[in-house]
Amino acid sequence: MRQHTPFVDYFVICTTQNRIQSEAVVDALHEGLGGYHHREGGEGSDWILVDFRDIAVHVMLPEAHRFYDLERLWGDAPKVAYEETARVP
Repeated sequence: MRQHTPFVDYFVICTTQNRIQSEAVVDALHEGLGGYHHREGGEGSDWILVDFRDIAVHVMLPEAHRFYDLERLWGDAPKVAYEETARVP
């Protein structure tokens, strides 16, 4: 993203099925990455933006994801495939 916007290297777009799941994702990110710089969207939001300085994570309900269509908005940015790796217990 850096060639398209000066404030972030990566966007991560995550769709959850409900607000409880959204909060769980944000909490897990907060814990796993050692805290975030800033958060927009409180409990009950359809879209939560979490700023980890170089990475912006968008956690959205399906309706918000379809409506805002960030993939189309930032369609000229290169996509990076996610490859899941094994977790260490």
